[in-house]
Amino acid sequence: MKNLKLNLMEDTQGYAQADPFPHSVIDGLWPDELLNEIIQEWPDLDHPSWRKVGPDFETKYRNDNSSTFPPSVQKFLSHLDSPEFMNQLDKLTGYSGLMRSPEFDLLCGMHVETPGGFLATHTDPLWSEEFQAYRVMNLMVYLNPEWIEEDGGELVLWSAPEGTKKHVDLQEVVSIPPLFNRTVVTNCNEDTWHQVKPVQNRDRRGIVVWFYLSESPGPRNTKADSCWPTV
Repeated sequence: MKNLKLNLMEDTQGYAQADPFPHSVIDGLWPDELLNEIIQEWPDLDHPSWRKVGPDFETKYRNDNSSTFPPSVQKFLSHLDSPEFMNQLDKLTGYSGLMRSPEFDLLCGMHVETPGGFLATHTDPLWSEEFQAYRVMNLMVYLNPEWIEEDGGELVLWSAPEGTKKHVDLQEVVSIPPLFNRTVVTNCNEDTWHQVKPVQNRDRRGIVVWFYLSESPGPRNTKADSCWPTV
């Protein structure tokens, strides 16, 4: 797989125009062989690399320590870091100079939601004090063969009036099942509200990566942390 070719460019126009905010859902982007290798090497949840998170706003297991990632995940990340892939991300999103954080943030990495796991509706932090950079984009790759509707766990994107902080103002626009070899790329700003619905029946696995710019993409509250709406 040294000459891995990935094509993000078919959805460039669709990304910018997508509702409720710029995003793209790309199926089959990665070779199944690579993702199946990750599944085979995926550590059991009793491995010390996992941290359990919850229960207030989310319930999941997370490994954000890249030094403990299996070789197949390291290989995957090397493809993400390639100049060719980063150039495609720039063109897809309209940004210039996107970069992945040199080490994983506390919220990135390998994720597992077990049955009952969820992520409440929220927006994400927009500034990394550690990296002195602006978070502008999220990328998720799902690793769930034979996922069906009854398994739940959809990623939901919400629309909201600018600056809202109340659930009553939010409207569900897009619901994205976490199917095997599905890649989701989304913008990240004060109005990119999203959630993960409760998982049923089986574990929901994925790799989550954040991307940054060294300069602000425009007016934004750079000190904004994760925001969870009130009722």
